Amino acid sequence: RVLFRSRGSSSLFHMATLAEIQNNLHFLNTGPNQVPGLIVMKLDANGGNYGPYTHIVVVFNATLNTVNFQNSQLQGLGLTLHPQQTLSADSATSSSSANNGTGTLTVAGLTTAVFVSTQTAPVAAGAFK
Repeated sequence: RVLFRSRGSSSLFHMATLAEIQNNLHFLNTGPNQVPGLIVMKLDANGGNYGPYTHIVVVFNATLNTVNFQNSQLQGLGLTLHPQQTLSADSATSSSSANNGTGTLTVAGLTTAVFVSTQTAPVAAGAFK
């Protein structure tokens, strides 16, 4: 139920056209170093009016182990666990975390975590907001 409430919190999850999807949706766990069993989906508003969040990152961890996924595209975005998920009774979900300095997301095994940001531009490491 928490995941459905998270999905309903932003129009980024409901893009209407192919062009919107191609401009705003990116998969980060790709290439020769990809982690098997992990999908990392990044949605960006790119100046569009999609609701309160400018960035949403969804991590689907189908492995049995906690994963620390690092990607430079996540650095400085100000990502936090979605407010609905911070209230989750499932400790595996509510313990998911983001390190914005390193661009690392930590998600327990067999867990889907949604991270959100209201920042319009990345903040450089060590910079003040």
